[in-house]
Amino acid sequence: MARFAPSVALVALSLGALAVVTAADARNRRPAPQQLLDLRRLPAQQNAAPFGDVFGGPHPGQPVALRGFDGTLTDRALAGAIDEAIHFLESRQAEDGSIGEGQWARGGSTALAALAMLASGAAPASDPTLKRALGWLSEIEPDNTYVVAIRANVWEYALRTAPNERRWRDALEKDFRWLLEARNEHGFRYGIHSQDWDNSCTQYGVLGIWAAERAGFGAGDAFWQAMSDHFRTVHNEDGGWGYQRGGSSPNMATAGLASLFLVFDNFHARQVFRRGAPRTQVKAQREILEALRRGMTWLGESSGDKANSYYLY
Repeated sequence: MARFAPSVALVALSLGALAVVTAADARNRRPAPQQLLDLRRLPAQQNAAPFGDVFGGPHPGQPVALRGFDGTLTDRALAGAIDEAIHFLESRQAEDGSIGEGQWARGGSTALAALAMLASGAAPASDPTLKRALGWLSEIEPDNTYVVAIRANVWEYALRTAPNERRWRDALEKDFRWLLEARNEHGFRYGIHSQDWDNSCTQYGVLGIWAAERAGFGAGDAFWQAMSDHFRTVHNEDGGWGYQRGGSSPNMATAGLASLFLVFDNFHARQVFRRGAPRTQVKAQREILEALRRGMTWLGESSGDKANSYYLY
């Protein structure tokens, strides 16, 4: 993890922005849960100082001041948090178009920042910062599951703004095929030729394939069956998931749950509830629904790490 340190704060902020966008999309008028109320940001003078020492990107002339969160969750507060986060990400863009890149996982920070911008409503045609970031991303050749999977989501989001943009569809197809090749008999690891696996990389591999499927590319039933088998096989007895086997953690429980929900939607639900088919439950469907129940129970009973952007996103 030490090699990732130069861009870890920007990654955290990008994931935080994505988490807030997701919360804003899903929010209704119920009182804010305590988990969100606990996310009180530091005063501006405290959170501005470390940025120049952490990021790999250029140091701006003036730090971006962030307003503190007073605990009242409103539409205006959510919109303000998103705007501030996006403004900060934009301030970290280098002359070549990259955003906050460090020395490892080249492309990851820029892809996360671009995804946060797209999810917040930015459009490449009208946003010069985003346009330059996408141009830089299209020129690199990463060999890293995290980077390729996040970039696949970037291309899919960009296609929502311009469905007929051929270069983005071609870029998404390239990342989609990379991810299919990178999966080994166990799952995903960092590189295309890796033979081991972990649940964090495997989750991101699934997220990348899911992005391609949303754009019309089909991974096939064999892929989703393999992911169903994997996340059920490594499911811990206590209901959680670990980085590999054992040692359940909130981060990996969210990874296992997110992956199984996608597996169910993209494979099991289609098998059981397709038009004209009898609505019967077979062993695999029962097992995955039970795994989801146990996983949600474990996650609900854990405190989680409310300061961890990976967990929140």
